[in-house]
Amino acid sequence: MPDIGALADQCKFYNCTHLHEPGCAVMAEVDNEGSPHYIHPNRYRIYTELSEELNAGYKY
Repeated sequence: MPDIGALADQCKFYNCTHLHEPGCAVMAEVDNEGSPHYIHPNRYRIYTELSEELNAGYKY
């Protein structure tokens, strides 16, 4: 997700998951319509769902 990746280097922590960390630049732009880096809440929801799915591991 290039729009999220573009903000990743602005997060407070270098290993930010953009899910719960304080100082996350991505979460700050969610639903911030006046910003040039605006991330729509639905777009962020898709990111969180993908992250959750990838971190769940294989289901055998």
